[in-house]
Amino acid sequence: MEKKTNSYSNKFKINFSYNETAYTAVKKLLKELALIMHRNEKGIIEDIGDEFLHDYRVSIRKSRSILTQLKKIYDKYLTDDLTDKFSFIANSTNQLRDLDVFLMNKKFYLDLLNKKNRDLLEVFFHKLELKRRTAYKEVVKDILSQEHRNFIKKLNVFLKTDNEKQKDINSDLYIKDMVTEQINIRYSKIFKPGSKILTSSPDKKFHRLRIQFKKLRYLIELFSNLYLSESLTVLIEELKEIQDHLGKINDYSIQHSMVVQYLKPLDDSSNKNVMYRNMLLDLTKAIDEEKKNEIILFVKTFKSFIKTKNRILFK
Repeated sequence: MEKKTNSYSNKFKINFSYNETAYTAVKKLLKELALIMHRNEKGIIEDIGDEFLHDYRVSIRKSRSILTQLKKIYDKYLTDDLTDKFSFIANSTNQLRDLDVFLMNKKFYLDLLNKKNRDLLEVFFHKLELKRRTAYKEVVKDILSQEHRNFIKKLNVFLKTDNEKQKDINSDLYIKDMVTEQINIRYSKIFKPGSKILTSSPDKKFHRLRIQFKKLRYLIELFSNLYLSESLTVLIEELKEIQDHLGKINDYSIQHSMVVQYLKPLDDSSNKNVMYRNMLLDLTKAIDEEKKNEIILFVKTFKSFIKTKNRILFK
């Protein structure tokens, strides 16, 4: 089947006023993100393109990120319930997303390895495709479940209802004040660990930094109209580039782990297994080399990013 792409744009921009309350502003965002979630469910179920899952996951991550960063706007029980469910959805789609990314790189790896390994590599990717079918069925099952429908219903009721019971102590604060404070907190959590990171640093350090950059980018992108500056466009592009490098580093780490899982059962010394094992070892080396190159690019880009002028934008 020919894969289709989204016929609509998942991009939106809300023009917040400077004196808008956090309660009102965040609800506006969550309404837009919930719409994107809903629009992409059909495409995921029909399995007509990986972009639907991507947009679905981004809307979920942004929703959860805003609720966890801009704290105490809504009732704690309500907020915890929403963020827990967003986490569950994101986690339940992780495997399908990771397999999609690996399978999208199939041609790249086929071209990268020696010709003698290509037939064996085709066998490996066929196994990944079978695994993807199972992961896809699980995701669809979750989306069609009564539990998921109940959550969507609860989310929509929350988004359409305004009452005092939903509020917490930060509900009436100005949204710009809250966002500016969080942006500066993200910067502090990026600059120190980021400045110490090396090309030889363990994967978990890059992963932690990736999460912080993602949180920073979401805040700046979603609330960009509150900071009227031409420099902001340049900064967002820098953040996208850094996040792209860190995302690829994370993907290569996951792909390495996937290949290792297929190495473990190959204990016997039959000629066929030895050849297959050697191909997988070559694949891990190729993945590690690509990750190393991406780390070098990240370190170079990060040095350009850590400039005082970027922080001045949010004073």
